[in-house]
Parts: sequence; structure tokens; C-alpha cells
Amino acid sequence: MTDERRRRDIEREIADHLALEAEERRGDGLTDDEARHAAARAFGNRTRISEDVRDVWAIRWLDSLRLDVRQALRSMRRAPSVSAIAIGSAAIGVGACSIVFAIVNAALFTPLPVEDPARLLSLAEIDRRTGDTSTVLSYPDFLDLRAARVFEGAAACGSLQTASIEADGEPQRHWGALVTANYFAVVQPRFAAGRGFDPSRDDLPGEPPVVVLSHRLWQTRFGGAPDIVGRRIAINRRSATVIGVTAAGFRGTELGMVTEFWIPFSMLDEVESRIGRVSQNRRRYWLTAVARLRTDVDVRSAHAELNVIAGRLNAASGRGEQDRGFHLERAGQIEPTYRGRSVTLLSLASAVSLLVLLTACANVANLLLGRASSRAREIAARMALGASRARLVRQLLAESLLLALLGGAGGWLLARYVTSLLGLLKTPLGWPVDLSVALDARVLFFCAALSMATAVAFGLVPAMRATRPDLIAMLKTDASAADRFKRFGLRGGLVTLQVAICTMLLVCMGLFMRSLDASYRADIGLRPEGLLLLGFDPGLDHRPDAQSQTMLRNILDRASEIPGVESATLTTAVPLTFIISNSRFVPAERAADKSAQRVRTDIYGIGPRFFQTLGIPFAAGDDFGFGRPATGRIAIVNEAFARAAFPNEPAIGRRILGDGKALDIVGVVASAKSRTIGEDPRPIVYLPILTDYAAAEWPRGVTLVVKANDAITHAPAIRDAIRAVDPALAVFDVRTMERHVDDALIVPRVTWMLSSVAGGVGLVLATIGVYGVVSFAVARRRREFGIRLAVGARPSEILMLVAKQGAMLVLLGTALGVAAAFGAARFAASLLYGVGPADPVTFVAAPLFLVGVGVFAGLLPARAASRLDPVAVLRTN
Repeated sequence: MTDERRRRDIEREIADHLALEAEERRGDGLTDDEARHAAARAFGNRTRISEDVRDVWAIRWLDSLRLDVRQALRSMRRAPSVSAIAIGSAAIGVGACSIVFAIVNAALFTPLPVEDPARLLSLAEIDRRTGDTSTVLSYPDFLDLRAARVFEGAAACGSLQTASIEADGEPQRHWGALVTANYFAVVQPRFAAGRGFDPSRDDLPGEPPVVVLSHRLWQTRFGGAPDIVGRRIAINRRSATVIGVTAAGFRGTELGMVTEFWIPFSMLDEVESRIGRVSQNRRRYWLTAVARLRTDVDVRSAHAELNVIAGRLNAASGRGEQDRGFHLERAGQIEPTYRGRSVTLLSLASAVSLLVLLTACANVANLLLGRASSRAREIAARMALGASRARLVRQLLAESLLLALLGGAGGWLLARYVTSLLGLLKTPLGWPVDLSVALDARVLFFCAALSMATAVAFGLVPAMRATRPDLIAMLKTDASAADRFKRFGLRGGLVTLQVAICTMLLVCMGLFMRSLDASYRADIGLRPEGLLLLGFDPGLDHRPDAQSQTMLRNILDRASEIPGVESATLTTAVPLTFIISNSRFVPAERAADKSAQRVRTDIYGIGPRFFQTLGIPFAAGDDFGFGRPATGRIAIVNEAFARAAFPNEPAIGRRILGDGKALDIVGVVASAKSRTIGEDPRPIVYLPILTDYAAAEWPRGVTLVVKANDAITHAPAIRDAIRAVDPALAVFDVRTMERHVDDALIVPRVTWMLSSVAGGVGLVLATIGVYGVVSFAVARRRREFGIRLAVGARPSEILMLVAKQGAMLVLLGTALGVAAAFGAARFAASLLYGVGPADPVTFVAAPLFLVGVGVFAGLLPARAASRLDPVAVLRTN
């Protein structure tokens, strides 16, 4: 009843009461006006009385709610097993959806922890022909964009760079960013201590070096020292003053990327000393940019001005290009390069979680239907004694809501646990990535709202069916016999739905399991067994490249001399790292031909015995040796490059041009996987690191690769060997090659784990559903089966009668599930490796397995029915 209707009812009651009172006063001889006034005086304050009546109604409503909750608790105590299964099913369904929503929330909806995040936008370049977006800009382009009048300010951030930071004499590598001095003024994060850079000073060369630390770096390396602001620390052996610490939670403006410190453009030489002059090079893309929109400007107006700037830059290029443009979007979103696959994975996870929730709801609805049927006579008696149908429906819904809320609480705890594990996932990106997800108020609200929605979804139909006003039929003692087992009705339909969903989930689980197995069995072109990886960066301390080459040679010599080490080598990129330096190469004789194909090629700098250590066989030519002349520009290529650059021609002795180099090919090796397990053979050029190492070309450092039995046990000795060459050299990312390969399988492992959990849950719920509906039907027909057995029916006939009905539900659901699985598998085809979306083995094995489990679940109550004692049944019925 609405408040307005209640108000009208109260006013009507008061008016009727006053009319009767006035009528009595007129009988005493008063006039009409005198009678009305006397009645009003006798009645008192109408407003106060109306409020008192409303208070009484509110108290009655609260009391009624309390009674409903008490009744629901009593019902749950009477059937604890059913309640436990219902709560567990709801927890699994709500928890699965909450986990996925938490990830989607973090990736798409959670704003950056800055002031007014809606006006903080990221600037990116877009190709108008293809729609491809790149978030990196050149510094001159950034200066043109910063002049746009639609922005309060625009700031640039260089790509993440490594630095060696000393604390208590122990150097460690950390990732930081070179930013314009107005970065913190534009982004406006909160600070735990100190402040950001001074925009009027810290972009100017020659200013005293300063640094801002992240909250995490402050805590982990400096113990959260309260006097950190003003302290001088060593960054790449260069002293800098800490002027601020950002608040907890701020890790930069790129989603998932972890920035541990920031230095201003006055320290540009920290970057340019490694990658060359970039501040004036319009062709060197190395900056990401963010801008804060003016309060009186909308995004459409900002795009209009950026289009003008893009037109001016296109015209100035002198090549007549008009395809280049600029794009704005909210800062802190998924990197466009990875957005497509990320959206596919999130969409798949969302669909799977919804299927799990639907299965859970069907399971709980089935349980409540069974309970409602068993309470049919009780409900009929209460209706016969005057209880309204609405009152009984509300009471049954209160029980459903209580079950759902308890399940939602369990789902919240499940989501908290699973999301806490996401931060432990490692990705071989070559960049610092943090996949941890926090559960905020939005996720909590989603969990609560989903719990209430599921309460209505699985509770309303059982409540409405249980309170149908067919009192005479429900009060008959043998009314249950009228509901024939041959028609399962709604409960059978729910079980069929559960089996169909479970079939689809099991097929997907089988496909991803076979995909993961194919990934593990894939020939990656190298042997990871017994390999130990240790990272370090010779370029962090600004030593000349010639000194770095000498240091690399000394480290390699010392590592090779350690007892138990079979071989050792160096590389600037570990195979199966997602991000690897690359460029385009062309045969020298075709360089002048603009139509000649430029081969996109990954570039590795490697030491001697690299191929021997990693087990990559030679196809032709020689390996690099220690005796090569320092001026030699030689390279080894893989077979994929040789086929692409020199089809049907020998590659040995040929010269290629690219990346500013002229290289003579001295060897060809077999093609090994470069970035991912599932990639087609990728062209690779290998350069001799002992003669060609340059800090500007290898900003992510060097990895020492050691082959030894029980390699991990040699890590301390190898670390000591590196420190013996340079005690200030930070050693990082110590791991085995087998662990690295395992991390490279993150996509097939995550999809398999997701599908396995969903498939396992679906199988359990579907099995419970089949067992429950057949058991309930057997219980309702107990008297009938007793009579059949008494008049001569064989137990095997009863067994087959019951089992056949359960098997029909399983077969029908499986058939529907297989049909749906074909569409789902094609949607997920981009995430599969080594197996097709219509893999016949999976589409046969998964349904057969489910049919076997489902039939077995139905056989258990069927066997119980065939063993009934007819005498005992007829006596108790």
C-alpha cells in the first residue's frame, strides 16, 4: 500500500468519525456549525492523530517483518541440508558474477585516485583509415597539443624506464617515469607527504635533481620513514632529493602499469643518455600524454580543436597525409593495443559467470519448489484459516531473500579471496604489471543487488505455485498422487536447463583444457630445462658502452667458471616475453625499391653460446665468438626471416638494412617462439652483444642465462659473480626458464581455470538437480510403487521406470547444451591454441561424461524405489 493511499484512508476514517460525532451533537440541539466545531474540539489535533496512526502502522509493518524473518529461520532449521545447498549454490553464483564484475569495474569503471577524474583525459594518436590507436606521441607533437585552448593543462610522461636505487647500500632496479614538471599539477593525485614538482622550475636543465616516490616504494625500500621528504637518495649513482610521496593507490595514469618513482624533465639526460636525443625528434614516439579539460568545455569541442591541430601537422609533414588524427578518452583505461583481446576475455568471463548464476538459480528454485510441495497441506490449512495469499507469498519470499542474502555474503567472501589471488599472476610483458583488483563500494552494492534479484528470480515462482488457492485438492491426504511422475513440469524444465548449461560449460572446459595441453606440448624451438635467468642493466649507471661491453664479457667469464655450470650466455630479450624490440629490415640490394617488402623483425642482442645454451639448432653458418672484431656488423637470422627476406634464396653472406644498421648475415638458426606460444614463426635478427651492446638500444637491460643441473641452487653463486664485477649492479628477475615459460601461458591457463571452475560448479549443480527432482518424484509416488510391487511388479521394472524418466531429462538437456556450445566455442575461438572450436573429441567426450554422471544421479533414487517394502509402504500410507 502506497503512502498516498494510506493518507487518503486515514483522512476518510477521520472524516467519517467527525461526521458521526457531529450527528450526535445535532441530536443534542446544536446547530450544524456548532455541532461540527464541538466534534472537532472533542476529536483533538487531526495532524497529530494522523501521525500516531502512521506510527502504529509502521510498528505493525516492522513487527510483521520480524515475524517473517523468524518464520524463515525456523523453516531453514527444519531443513538444514536443503538450506545449506541453497545458500552454497547462491554463494557460488553471486560470487562468480561478483568476481567478474570486480575485474570489469577495475578495468572500465573505476576512476583514477585523483581530483575530478572525469576531466582527466588521455591523448592518443589515431589512424583514421584503420581506426588503430597508439598512445605514444613524440615530444614536439605533445608541445603542439599542449597549446590547445580547451585544456587547463597537459602533461607528458615518458615510457617507463628502469633505474638503480640504493637504500642501505643495496642497489635494486625500479621502474619510474620521466614527466613534465606540471604532471602532478595536471593529474592532481593526493600526497602522503611532501608535494609534486614545481612547473616553473623543474622542466629547466640544470635544476637540482628531485624525485617523487610512490607510496609502495616508500614503504618497501625506505620503511615508510617519516623524514623521507628532503632526504637525498641515489638514482643511477646520481644524488636526488625526495620532495614528495604520493598517496597509497596512485600508481600512475596507465591501467595496470606500476610506476614507482617520477623524475622531472630537468633530468632528461637520465633518458636521453640511453635512447638518444628525443626532445626535438618528431619521429621518435616515446611519450604518453594526459590533459585536464577546462570546466566550460566538453569532449566534443576538444575533439574539434584537436582535429584542427592534426590538420596543421598533416600539412606540415610535406607528404600530403591526412589520415593522422588525435583521440581523447578517460585516462586510466585499458591500453588500446590489448583492448580487443581483453574485451574478448572479459566478455567470455561475464557469459560464463552468468551461466553459473543461472544454473545456481535453477538449482535453488528446484529446491524451493520441492519444499513448497512438501508444505502444501500446511499452506492450504493456513489459507483455510484466513491467511491471505499476499501474506503467505511475502513470507515465502522473505525466506528466499534470507537464503539469497546469506548466499550473497558467502559470494562476497569468495570474491574477496579470488581477487586477492589475481595480484599473484605474473605476465611476461617485460614491464611492471599489477593485476590486483580491489573490491570497492560499487562491487559491494552489485553483490547485494544481485542477491536480492536472485531471491526474486528463484523464490517468486515457488511462492506463487505454493499458494495457489486450490484448497480442497491440497487438503486431501493423497493429493500428491495426483501429480504424476511422468510430467516433471517446471522442476523438470529447470533441471533440463541446468543440464544444458552444464553441457555447454563442460564443452568449453574441454576445449580450453585441450588448448592448454597443446600449449604445454607445443614446440617452442628451445629447451627450457635447467636454465636460470638473472636480469641486470649495464646502462643504469651511465657508463660508456665500451665499458659495458667489457663488463658483460667479465660477467660471462665469471659465470662460466662456477662449478656445475655447463654453459652461460647473455641476451637482451628472453624468448616468450610479450614486448620485444623490433624494427623493419630489407635486403640491401632492394633498399632503393620502395615497393620492396620491409620485414617486421624482432631484435635480440645475444652472447656467445646463446643457441647452444637454449638448445636452438643451427641451419647454416656460424655462431658468434669471442674473437669477432669490435667494428664488425654481423647478424644471425632465423629461418622465418630468411624465408621472408630471401624466398628460395640462401641468406648466408647477404646484407640487410634496418634500424639504422647494415648487417651481414653469418648464420641461420631454426625458428623459435619469440613472444607467445601461439604465434606463427616470427622473423628474428640476432646481434652480437659483446661488440654491439648500446644502452640506448636495450632500455630493459640484459639477462644472464645459465645452464646447470638444479639451476636454481646456483642463483646465490651467480649473483655473487655479478656483484664481484660491479658491486653497485642491481640484479633482478631471478627465475628459471621453466617458470618463465609457465608465466607465458597466462592466457590459456586463465581461460582453462575459469572454464574448469565453471564447468565443475555446473556439473555439481546439475547432478544435484537431477538427483533432487528424481528423488522428490519417487517420494511423492511411494504409495503407488508400493501398490505396484504388491500386485506383482518386479523391482527391475520400477528401477527402469524411474531411471528412464531421469535419463530423458539428461538427454534432452545435453542435446540443447551441445547445440549452444557450438556457438559459444566459435565466440571463444581467438583464445584457443592448437585445437579448433568444433573439436570432435571434446564435443563427444564432454556430453558423454555428463550423460553418464546424470544417469548415475538418477539411478540412486531409482534403486531406492525398486527396494521398497510394499507392506511397510501400505501400512504407513
